[in-house]
Amino acid sequence: MGIGNWELGIGTAHCQLSTVNCQLSTINCQLSTVNCYNLGVAYWEENSPVREISQGNSVATVKSSA
Repeated sequence: MGIGNWELGIGTAHCQLSTVNCQLSTINCQLSTVNCYNLGVAYWEENSPVREISQGNSVATVKSSA
């Protein structure tokens, strides 16, 4: 299932929220942090208009506004 279109700003904000949640749950933090890291880094490294990243059983679509 597609999570939807993630913009760079949204992905970054999501990472910050996940980091905060890390304090509440260590196990979930590991999963959330990895997903956020993949979303942000993949966009910057690939720098492609649209990229699909596999996240467990779901796929997140990273789309640039350029």
